[in-house]
Amino acid sequence: MQREKTKRFAVAAIFATPTAVWSSTIMNPCLSAIYHEFQDSNDFLQMFLVTGASLLSIPLALLGGRFSRKFGKKELLTISVLVYFLGCFGGAFSPNIEWLTVTRTIGGATAALTQLLAFSIITDLEPEQKQRGKLMGFYLGLNSIYGAVISLLSGILAKSDWRYSFFLNGFAVVALIMVVFFLPKASQQEETVRNDMSLEPERGTAKRELYTLFFTSFYYSTVGAGMYFLIDLYVTESSLGTSVLSGLLTACITVVSASVSFCFGQIYVKLKRYTQPLSFAILAVSYLLYWVPGSLPVVFLATALYGCAFALYSGFNPIRISELAPASKLTAYLSVQTAAGFGGMFLCGYFPDFLKRLTGTETLRAILPLIAVLLSACALMLLIQIRREIRKKNSISGIL
Repeated sequence: MQREKTKRFAVAAIFATPTAVWSSTIMNPCLSAIYHEFQDSNDFLQMFLVTGASLLSIPLALLGGRFSRKFGKKELLTISVLVYFLGCFGGAFSPNIEWLTVTRTIGGATAALTQLLAFSIITDLEPEQKQRGKLMGFYLGLNSIYGAVISLLSGILAKSDWRYSFFLNGFAVVALIMVVFFLPKASQQEETVRNDMSLEPERGTAKRELYTLFFTSFYYSTVGAGMYFLIDLYVTESSLGTSVLSGLLTACITVVSASVSFCFGQIYVKLKRYTQPLSFAILAVSYLLYWVPGSLPVVFLATALYGCAFALYSGFNPIRISELAPASKLTAYLSVQTAAGFGGMFLCGYFPDFLKRLTGTETLRAILPLIAVLLSACALMLLIQIRREIRKKNSISGIL
């Protein structure tokens, strides 16, 4: 009874951590207002404000496994949430874009560590695959709901002053309190016992799939994640509306993502590995719809599909890694996957400009079909790989 009560408190503490991962969602609807206030700043600094946190997240994620073993997961999670609060909340008091970039980069980078530790602790708490999938889906769903509410509030507050939006980062205090007082400190031995119950398929096939997961995580983030960060600039360029519309679109992404995440466990049971190519295919359709000019219903449909793809992609990677990774290396593999994803997040801000130079165009809309083609190609390659492995497995079974 006491163990179940402790477990419920631990799950509640982990479910509070989304309040310390949404710095980008709070900032995105404010970008036009921030750039207007600091219009004398150069283009590199403006873009680094968006992507700098992702760059710093790479070494933090890679070192996450080592740090968690050295200091403990609870202690590291506490530090991560505290730094997020100090950095992102402090950004509201920035006198210039240089100070804002530093505070936002340091605070925002800890979001990678927070999510990595959240998934790792969920895996420690629940060794059974089906229940673990439900917990991860529920966590992602709560994550998305908070993101939806916070992005809408950010868009509304940004109309008065973008600094008011940054005060929303103060909700991270909730996560800090929950982690400090309600997350128990689990011994390394207990974590190992729980992890040893995870699935471990034949190592050769598992390693190849893990490397594929790392690559596709990087590819998805680099090629497909850009619209999330550039939604306010897309709205402004297309003359569709103000920061309120940007906040609504960001909220739409997170509402749809939440809806899909809550039932992700059932989706994964039915689709298994096909979940991954499906997320790329849906995202490709989303970019094609964003390309359609001047229609708000189509833009909202594209945004809903973007949110659906994001939920499938976000849920698939951690749960699949927890199935494939050896128990002793689970956190290390999650660290590499997180680093790969945030490495792509850093590049995604620059990738549209690269495509513009490559194609000789000047607008974001002009390159959207090309991004859709690149995402479709990856979906097709993943589908071919899955089918080949299934045929190979069937042929071996036939011989035996």
